[in-house]
Amino acid sequence: MPSHRIHRALDRLMFGEEFKDVHKYLDALAGLGSRHRKVPPHDMLSLLLYTQDPKKLASGYLHMLLDSLEALKKKR
Repeated sequence: MPSHRIHRALDRLMFGEEFKDVHKYLDALAGLGSRHRKVPPHDMLSLLLYTQDPKKLASGYLHMLLDSLEALKKKR
């Protein structure tokens, strides 16, 4: 899984600011290993929390996308 540093760097690159709260929430269960992606808060429904802020919504989506790409890379 990419580190929060990577997620925040992508935030800065894409949006000009960081959304630490989004990444902290999405990785709240990261101690479970890859299983944390199969339970809330790491699912698409979690992004409903951020519908009022399009940048946070996009940041959360990119967070999940990056995590999924990293998982695919590790499977190879």
